[in-house]
Amino acid sequence: MTGSDIYNAALALTGEPPTSQGDYDNAVVLGLLNIIICEVFPYNNIRREAAGMKPLDTIPTLVAMDDSPGYETVFERECMPYGLAAHLMLSDDETGKAQFFNQKYEYSRETLASAVLGEVKDVYGEDEE
Repeated sequence: MTGSDIYNAALALTGEPPTSQGDYDNAVVLGLLNIIICEVFPYNNIRREAAGMKPLDTIPTLVAMDDSPGYETVFERECMPYGLAAHLMLSDDETGKAQFFNQKYEYSRETLASAVLGEVKDVYGEDEE
């Protein structure tokens, strides 16, 4: 998904049509998306590792709304639009709606990250001589 796609999904969550994009400055939305990308970065890497994929080395940055963060699809579709919707509602002084969307964002961010399984080293075991 591109930044514009995530933006349209966020607008849909708030009940606004895509024609409402003009209500918010693209530079502001782009900045908000880049903040959300930073917040989601470690969770996306956990999911990648759990799937046997190499984690991303650097945090992506969107330069234009038609850029894609390149994250796992579930984060771009299920998590990031809620985060953006929360910020948009906050900028409109809709604090109740902002809180709702932020809770959905935080919940999806946490639940979409899968655990990375590995061996546990017994650091308290007896020394073998």
